[in-house]
Amino acid sequence: MSHSAGRVRFSDGLILHFEYNGTADIVIPALWNTPVEVTDHWRNQPLRKCTCGNDELVEVAEAYGGGEYWPGRACRKCMCVVEGLGVGIDESLYDKEKDGLPSWWE
Repeated sequence: MSHSAGRVRFSDGLILHFEYNGTADIVIPALWNTPVEVTDHWRNQPLRKCTCGNDELVEVAEAYGGGEYWPGRACRKCMCVVEGLGVGIDESLYDKEKDGLPSWWE
């Protein structure tokens, strides 16, 4: 029950999906095109890292509890979140997180 849905939004409006671990407060970096793909790999996500260096600024959002969102970086080619993996990894995000879900979350 501690895992939930998450999304990243790129500057051009592209939204990709990920699994969020609410117990550890971390994003599981693998990105998917649809929530169904996240569910298909639930608690069994592949380990992904950006190898191309073409990551972009994104807004990271997760729906655990009442939800939160913050700035991060992700790579659409390597399909992974690169920075902004959550306060469980980067405590500096405490000052950048906003409560609730962003307006683009549907």
